Amino acid sequence: MAETAVDVAIVGAGVAGLRLASLLEDAAFTIVLLEARDRVGGRVYTLHDPLSPVPLELGAEFVHGRPPELWRHIEAGRLRAVKVEGDNIYRSSGEASEAADAIETADRLLSEAAPQMDEPFRRFLERTQLSPAAKRAVAGYIEGFNAASLDSIGVLGLVRQQRAEHDIDGGQVFRIVDGYDAVPLLLLRSLREPGVLRLNTVVERIEWRRGWVRIRARSLGTDLAVSARFCAITAPLGVLQSGAIQFDPDPPAVRRAIHQLAMGDAVRVTLRFRRPFWEDRPELKNVSFLHAPDEEFPTWWTQAPVRVPVVTAWTGGPTAAKFALCGPEAVISTALDCMSRAFQTDRRALADELAAWRYHDWRNDPFSRGAYSYVPAGALDAIEALTRPVDGSLFFAGEASDPDGHWGTVHGAMRSAERAAAQIRAAAGR
Repeated sequence: MAETAVDVAIVGAGVAGLRLASLLEDAAFTIVLLEARDRVGGRVYTLHDPLSPVPLELGAEFVHGRPPELWRHIEAGRLRAVKVEGDNIYRSSGEASEAADAIETADRLLSEAAPQMDEPFRRFLERTQLSPAAKRAVAGYIEGFNAASLDSIGVLGLVRQQRAEHDIDGGQVFRIVDGYDAVPLLLLRSLREPGVLRLNTVVERIEWRRGWVRIRARSLGTDLAVSARFCAITAPLGVLQSGAIQFDPDPPAVRRAIHQLAMGDAVRVTLRFRRPFWEDRPELKNVSFLHAPDEEFPTWWTQAPVRVPVVTAWTGGPTAAKFALCGPEAVISTALDCMSRAFQTDRRALADELAAWRYHDWRNDPFSRGAYSYVPAGALDAIEALTRPVDGSLFFAGEASDPDGHWGTVHGAMRSAERAAAQIRAAAGR
């Protein structure tokens, strides 16, 4: 079995891995980038359907705020970004109102929170003076946005996340017009040596000691080995938790940290209709987000301000986890049932208007095993553990390892890559 030798082996060609590869190349390291999928981007997954007027996002879709790590690439690559605008509607028991109340209430609660000890958000929420209806609305927002269980996600983590969002003006949301995959493709094109990327290469084992690493992988049925001075692991938290990548020896502090954190569940179904029929209704003509908290799919969004017949259904947390046991047909059927009630449209007429739908099962995807990470109560120290190099040989990056609260975001993945690149340069004395 032939063995490739480089300075740094990078596991995963998502946004974190690609950004790290670019930074290390700039610092004159030799690298190899090992990716299990047949594409780059990881949980950024865009379909360019010639029958669709817009790219269809099956993974990351929104640019949250103005994080400099991400915007410098958007601007340098002259990628077109449009601000998400339109009406935000809240519909419960058939009545529509502004949806901002739940978001603003959650924001106020976390701004005023001063817990002495970390605790699950549900316990914290139960002690507030909010009405039962307001508690349900806030609970639904926290659960859906964070793809988390309220019995697990911690208040201190949410407070840190909120502060991080405020720092980047996270209340503004954008889309990349030509598809979010333009970002990882831009990063890929920035590599001077395209041959460093190995797709369809599944890392199975990482053997290591100080100053030396050997990676054993399978590539299209063939054994592959890579030796390096350093190894950067950017695989999603869910993959690391599954044990699909074996470490020899096992780094106990990292293993504990990995299992203290949580990989959230989210299900999104992208629906393309023959026409934007909801615009026939005056109250929905300019809808951007529609919230229907009584439904299994409680959040819906259009492509507003771009007027096209595409709608996305979203659910996160325990409800989304249940769909992991269902097939795609059951998921789309449930989505249409929910949409008929949320949009107050006849179910049969809705099906007649449907031209196509797309869905990706991130929970059962072996190379993600979930949507994105969140921090359970008592687990903030685990984030810090993932940011520390292991004996100068193993380095971890990815959205789950950003210490400042940008979890679950593309820019959080980029930030983690910049931190890991600086650590590797320091370890190499460059």
